[in-house]
Amino acid sequence: MHAPEAIRALLKPLSHQHVTGHNDTLLNESMVSGGVEHFGNDERLGCLLARLQAGERVTVAAVGGSVSAGSSYTVRRGSTSSFLYHVKVAKALRAAYPTRNGSDGSHRHHNGALPATGPKFYEHCILGQLPKEGADLVLIEFAVNTDRAPAAFERTLRRVLALRPRPAVIVVNIHAWTMRSDFGKMAPCWHPPKEAKRGRPMAAARSRQVQAHIGRLDPQLQVWTDIYNERDEDKLAAISVHYDLPLVSMRAALLRAVREDREAHTRAGYFMIDCKHPNGQVRVS
Repeated sequence: MHAPEAIRALLKPLSHQHVTGHNDTLLNESMVSGGVEHFGNDERLGCLLARLQAGERVTVAAVGGSVSAGSSYTVRRGSTSSFLYHVKVAKALRAAYPTRNGSDGSHRHHNGALPATGPKFYEHCILGQLPKEGADLVLIEFAVNTDRAPAAFERTLRRVLALRPRPAVIVVNIHAWTMRSDFGKMAPCWHPPKEAKRGRPMAAARSRQVQAHIGRLDPQLQVWTDIYNERDEDKLAAISVHYDLPLVSMRAALLRAVREDREAHTRAGYFMIDCKHPNGQVRVS
């Protein structure tokens, strides 16, 4: 199987699966395809795909910061984690590739992410954040939570790649969107009201307050280069390319649509809680 074929084979059925949650229809098929920033070597993904097509049970694990963890430990209880991207991936895999008799149940899912935790922690404790029985697919997300330590990300990545049996690895990069200040300069990341940070639903008045703040986003200020965090996203992308790993990214999928500013649902304020956290949990618009 040649380089991009396995990831395309996985993406095609997954992109057609409807998974209950917020903003499920944000990306069209073209955006989903464009979201692959680097196809990479698909040997590991090819092995995973063969197992899925054979009806075998696989384990999907995610590691990263608050984007993957869900911003708080409470998402590990009950149905409140349904908005997380990797939960939706696991659900889509179950729908697209059902297991067969003898596979001991449906595909498993493991959330090894921690809020406000970057690769400096994971390079030492990655084994403790992965399932004890091992993972067949590991999703690694650190682009907006790298602690300005891309070398620690690389060391974490090398430890995952050295695991046996060898898991398929996909790097997932979230993008930090930019806004202008009242003086026309780049402003720090915007934040939701305190009530939203505590996990409470946004009242209409507070939603308008956030919208007024996000309204200062300038579509033309959105650029490919990562302006925040000393270009950590760009450095992680370069590391992924160096190791020839599949890389999917929010900027590859959405940057063009955000800059064109043609539809409300492709404006950053629609699909982001703040400049770094996607709003699968709450909808601001």
